[in-house]
Amino acid sequence: GGRSKVPVGDQKLTPSPTVLYHADGTIRSVLSEDTDEHDSLLNLGNTTAAPKPRGYGTWKAYYTDFATWPQRCSVWQCTEPATKTGHVVKAHGNGTRRWLLPICSYHNGAKFDMDWFDVKRNRALVEEPHQSGDKLVQSITAARRLHNARS
Repeated sequence: GGRSKVPVGDQKLTPSPTVLYHADGTIRSVLSEDTDEHDSLLNLGNTTAAPKPRGYGTWKAYYTDFATWPQRCSVWQCTEPATKTGHVVKAHGNGTRRWLLPICSYHNGAKFDMDWFDVKRNRALVEEPHQSGDKLVQSITAARRLHNARS
């Protein structure tokens, strides 16, 4: 049959523990967080090959099981339709946890790879289930160091 919805309670966007997996790779729980005004997020870009969770054909389908997809891009002051799923990390904190964020095709373009965005308030970040390898961790750490030195 079709894929079954992941139970996440009655209401979307209630904070929950970080993603945990059963032995067969199915998701037990997911973390979603709301953004604050002007949160800076690093657009990882070049994530087309990132493996999608089992049973999902698109990142949007995965995202919408945990949060409501907005009509407009999540980038501050952008009014374009949100048609793409951006893969991002946060400016603050040391973690390299990767998040999914609805953005427009313009902001999802290659020229924004490893670039910083300010995002709109109260946009849901949904944790990407497959977390990054060492090489990407180094890139994230270097980009965050540069960003935080400037701000």
